[in-house]
Amino acid sequence: RLWDTESAPISPSVNGYSDARADQIIRRMLITTDALGVDRTCYYTFDESTMGFNNRSRIIAKREEIVALLTGGKLLNATLFNDGRIACNTSTGIRFF
Repeated sequence: RLWDTESAPISPSVNGYSDARADQIIRRMLITTDALGVDRTCYYTFDESTMGFNNRSRIIAKREEIVALLTGGKLLNATLFNDGRIACNTSTGIRFF
């Protein structure tokens, strides 16, 4: 089993991004690690003042949406587009982000 125990944007850290950009980065990270076969991902310093996002409810909600998608069905493939969008094909259907 493969675990990713310390993932987070470092430069700039999450507090340097808008909610939309932070959401995009975290979403892409979760989908990419799942597509690569990583069994468990731990976001480094979730509650830290600069790298964390525990006080940003919009990002938490978007992260939980991706977690539900990935745990609710098997990820068959994912396409990361140059403009930041993602297409996920799971056993429950295709989703675009």
